[in-house]
Amino acid sequence: MPSSSQGVGGNKLSKGLIPDLKPDSRRGTCQPYLGSVCAEYINKEYIFLSEGLSQEYVEQKLRSAFDVISKSPDLSPACSPYAIPAICLSTFPPCDRQTERPRKLCREECEVLESRICRKELAIARQYAALEKQLVLPECQEAAPVGSPESANCVRVGIPEVRQLIRPHSCYKGEGEDYRGTTSTTESGLMCQPWNRHPLLRGSIANHLELIGGHNFCRSPRGLDGGGRDDGGGGPWCYVVSNDQTFKESCGVPRCSNIRELYLYVAVPAALVAVALLGLCIGVCCMRRGSSGGKDVKQVTDKNYYYNYANIFISICFLLLFSPQLQQMPPPSCSKREQEPMPLPLTPSAAPPPRSTTWR
Repeated sequence: MPSSSQGVGGNKLSKGLIPDLKPDSRRGTCQPYLGSVCAEYINKEYIFLSEGLSQEYVEQKLRSAFDVISKSPDLSPACSPYAIPAICLSTFPPCDRQTERPRKLCREECEVLESRICRKELAIARQYAALEKQLVLPECQEAAPVGSPESANCVRVGIPEVRQLIRPHSCYKGEGEDYRGTTSTTESGLMCQPWNRHPLLRGSIANHLELIGGHNFCRSPRGLDGGGRDDGGGGPWCYVVSNDQTFKESCGVPRCSNIRELYLYVAVPAALVAVALLGLCIGVCCMRRGSSGGKDVKQVTDKNYYYNYANIFISICFLLLFSPQLQQMPPPSCSKREQEPMPLPLTPSAAPPPRSTTWR
């Protein structure tokens, strides 16, 4: 009798019928991972396994394949840290417990592996048609575009170059080369086309990391002018299609304001307001202190003294608040003698306070 391998649920897999290991999202189940070959990368998560396969069978195929890969002279040091994790997470994909579907590798990481880090290794591997019976290679085109809702639960192998492809940018600096926001429409309201659809970029998109991932967000790639029409005033742009013509158009992303202006007109006024409020509180406290004793002339004049002092202090603060020219001047230095409180002139009807060495 021909030998056979054990399938899921006790089914027999004939040796002559070698199954495809590629996960079939339409037919399969989520189950705890019980193997050891990929335990370092799966971390005891649930995996998706296609109908008709068993973990033991797939585990055996992977172990044999990894022995060959680890000894291959074609495996470069740059690709080595990511090759086996990517194969493990593609052959034993973590399972989405809510949808009961396999989770894909993040598209931006997959494209970097395919076009840069493991380009040579993947090209060699895909020359062998029978390899899909031993393991599963990443399929980037099947993954959701970066930044889309479907990519929220994608699986990462930890490539540092693509960690910040999407950021909450609402404006751009310089020429917009560092803009990583999610604006995807132009100034005229046209929807941007995915960068990988433009024929001029298909062979060179790997040279611009900000364009990978299958997205259509506005960017300003360094060294790429885009060619064609540009109806905007610079900054991030994208390709659009109108009347069967593809051309470049600005996205109208605003330029970020100068940090110096932000400091002068926001941070400094806010600090001065805080100082003014502090001076007001000090003046009120001094007024209460002066009114806590008797009703003699000294207490009344002390109360007027601190009240006038607080008013002058607040007036100076608000003068600085509404005078940006004065905000840029350094504060005057004072000697110790000049820092002592000076008696202020009172109203003509009020007598000057008698000098006393005792302070309340």
